Amino acid sequence: MGCNNKPPIIIDSDLLKYEWKSKKSEYDYGRWFFIENDTLMFQTLTYLDFVPFDHVVPYKISYDTLFITSEEDYPRRQRIFKYKIIEVDSVKLILKQVFPPSWDTIIVLNKQIRTKKNDFKIERIDFYSGHCFGTCPVQSLSIGADSVMYYNGYYHTKHEGLYKHKLSPDEFSGIQNRLNYIDRYDFELPPTTSPDVPHYRLFIKTPNDSIEISGTPDYPDDELGILSEFIFYLRIKERFLNLTPLENEEFPFRYNSRWGGY
Repeated sequence: MGCNNKPPIIIDSDLLKYEWKSKKSEYDYGRWFFIENDTLMFQTLTYLDFVPFDHVVPYKISYDTLFITSEEDYPRRQRIFKYKIIEVDSVKLILKQVFPPSWDTIIVLNKQIRTKKNDFKIERIDFYSGHCFGTCPVQSLSIGADSVMYYNGYYHTKHEGLYKHKLSPDEFSGIQNRLNYIDRYDFELPPTTSPDVPHYRLFIKTPNDSIEISGTPDYPDDELGILSEFIFYLRIKERFLNLTPLENEEFPFRYNSRWGGY
């Protein structure tokens, strides 16, 4: 008895630690997620009418199943999504949605391979994200060549107040690599034309020059540029770092206002 039982399939979690996207279709907005180190971000797998997609969510892989914890808006509660990993290799990932049930159960995603477009070396990055008519995070951050990050969360952020963090080599290279994926001629944002959308300011200092832009990028997807992805990457950075609070201290952020960024 039991001799014909197959051993459980165990998926190497490192195979999923990349950026994956599905193709859009006439009936589907496309799916996208990215795992850096052990953090699942930019995920749209769990998007349903009652579950808006989250930028950063907990996940785990058990045998051949991917579990993602997301949140419903109404009522406010956590919900577990389950995806069976049908196939994963160096270029393709195939998932089957197990729970909740869906008519579109099979999701085929392709690994995104980025190419280097510039050779900028970070001496300093200053970033600010501003208000909208919702829960957009209002924050300032600054990262130096020594990979030390100072952060101030004003509203709708995981960390509120002034914090400091020494980025690990992997954390710093993650920012450096994403910066190097952007074509040097694409550092431009559309102007902020409406008060109900967030606005951003970004300053990058390199050994040879500097770049400063402001505006409102679109949400990154297959049709939008790497700069927008970089902006959103900086916007959610504080959510998956262990920051150290600084009390009775100040830091001269380039953009440091709760309201306008200056």
